[in-house]
Amino acid sequence: MANPKANATFASRLLKLRATLGLTQRQLAVEFRVSPGAVALWEAGARNLSGPATKLLELYEESAPLNAGKRAARNAKVGNNGP
Repeated sequence: MANPKANATFASRLLKLRATLGLTQRQLAVEFRVSPGAVALWEAGARNLSGPATKLLELYEESAPLNAGKRAARNAKVGNNGP
């Protein structure tokens, strides 16, 4: 049975990650190799993340701030403010 509290936590984490990375649901679905509908249901808290998807979320959360910092530093070097 689904745990609504856990689903809400995963949903907020997934939304935050997607916003940090600047991805659409479709783009995140490609990264996670799932359907866009699965991402939409996860973000709505209507479906549990699978074990592999949970692990991917954790890995992306660990690397997202680091990658964002590297991108910002690289863009500053070349005078580019793009993503």
